[in-house]
Amino acid sequence: MATLPPNLKESHKILFKRDATFCIRPALQPGVGDPWLSLESYNVSGYYIRHADFHLFVSRDGGSFQADATFRFVDPL
Repeated sequence: MATLPPNLKESHKILFKRDATFCIRPALQPGVGDPWLSLESYNVSGYYIRHADFHLFVSRDGGSFQADATFRFVDPL
């Protein structure tokens, strides 16, 4: 778990924690079902983690969004 600087204001700490929290949602990509899922921002409804060009982003719907914002849940190695 990341450690926040001690001089950070309490309100900024709360905002950071909320911005860094994502909720498991059913997969946005139609027809995939379990074990596929999407991760929605806790703090900004409608924004999801998505991938593009081997990077992760947080964004709203657009383009190939549903497929890019759907991930397969697997057990750790």
